[in-house]
Amino acid sequence: VAGVFTLDRNLNAFGSCFNITASNVELNCAGFYVNYSISSLGYGVNVSNAANVTIRNCFIGQNSTIVENSFGILFRNATNVTILNNTIETRSANAHVIRFLPSTGNNLTSIINNTIKATGGNVMYGILMQNSAHNYVYNNTVKVNASGPVGIVIGHDSGNEVAFNNTVLNNTVIITGSATTPIGISVGADSNRIENNTIKMF
Repeated sequence: VAGVFTLDRNLNAFGSCFNITASNVELNCAGFYVNYSISSLGYGVNVSNAANVTIRNCFIGQNSTIVENSFGILFRNATNVTILNNTIETRSANAHVIRFLPSTGNNLTSIINNTIKATGGNVMYGILMQNSAHNYVYNNTVKVNASGPVGIVIGHDSGNEVAFNNTVLNNTVIITGSATTPIGISVGADSNRIENNTIKMF
């Protein structure tokens, strides 16, 4: 159902909290906390086959560490999505914070002024963009603390995804953990703009 949806309380979900499958939707958490994937696989927000979606003013967190592969925000064939002024955190293994699912078209997404945190687990990504184009990642703070930490990825490493005309600008990426080869920003595709980002490793 299209419309503007504003939270008036904190939410807890055993699996996924929000599944957005309609276009022209705005989710405004108004500063309230969304705790997802408490005991089963799920996502904070799952945007599937939708266009013109805005997610703003949310605290999205996976407090549980036992459920793997539970992403904060997942995109499947999503177009013209805005992720604005949120704090998003994952804590379990392979639970990437913002995930563009491969083999689907995810285009024209703006990720602006967010705090993105991935803690624990082995391979953890702050933002993983696969098969996506014309996306804008601006002025975010991305923190990853894991044994295989990666801040922002465009194209990943399989060589089969198409990722082009994406802009990653003015972000701060902070990487900590035990990895011998930590990665701040990885680009495995052509025709993308990566500019004026700060990468810190500890």
